[in-house]
Amino acid sequence: MSLTRVGLRLRAIAYEHGEGVVRDQVLAASLYCHSARLGDVVAQYNLGWMSFFFQAAADQGLEVAGNMLRVVGGPTSEVPECMRPPPP
Repeated sequence: MSLTRVGLRLRAIAYEHGEGVVRDQVLAASLYCHSARLGDVVAQYNLGWMSFFFQAAADQGLEVAGNMLRVVGGPTSEVPECMRPPPP
């Protein structure tokens, strides 16, 4: 069964906070990343500790992400591995 980007994000939130499941930060990050790759601005924001995701969310109009970019010192040109296309 394939989850939508919102479904992925909701699962990520549950694992991030341990809501109804055992807390698992690695799985949460993986789910967030999958959702972010599908264009989910909230997942991109939640992964904002990598400023690339703040930029991706800001580019799609999420105002608070633009504010966070100013706080963390602007975007980075490095694309996180989870956002890169899989090797052929």
